[in-house]
Amino acid sequence: MRVFIVGVHNKTGLPPLDSSTKSGKLIDRIEIGLSMNVERTNLFNTDYLPPKQERQTLSKEWFKKYMPTSNDVVVLLGSIVHKEFKHKIDKLIKIKHPASQWSNKDMSKYVRYAVIKIKQLGRLESKPKRVKFKAKHDDIYFKGVNQLEKGEAIDINTLGK
Repeated sequence: MRVFIVGVHNKTGLPPLDSSTKSGKLIDRIEIGLSMNVERTNLFNTDYLPPKQERQTLSKEWFKKYMPTSNDVVVLLGSIVHKEFKHKIDKLIKIKHPASQWSNKDMSKYVRYAVIKIKQLGRLESKPKRVKFKAKHDDIYFKGVNQLEKGEAIDINTLGK
């Protein structure tokens, strides 16, 4: 699974969402929260905001270049990208552009929200299911060498491993 973070357009001389920019710094924090690298991209591979008549062509070029699969998560940043990205993607997240966040508190909320949404959609984080068993024999279950006492919860995802 890949995670694509899609901004609007390039800043002259910098890669998409570069860490030297305000937006890039917030994307750095999202990467740390995900514990994985993301692919930083811009929908328009230009150093300017293209006129409306060029946008659909540039959007198609983005899609051909990155070819997201059904396992990939695509995160769209800002209303321009939300509007111009017309591709059918199974795992698509639309959030505000990071540059719209001004206070430290808002920036922290933004990062937390983005990380949670990406993990939920990408199923990077699954909550272990807890199940309580009723004891049958002497109020104890045995699983290999581990003993479970009456009513003790275990992670069913680890059974048989």
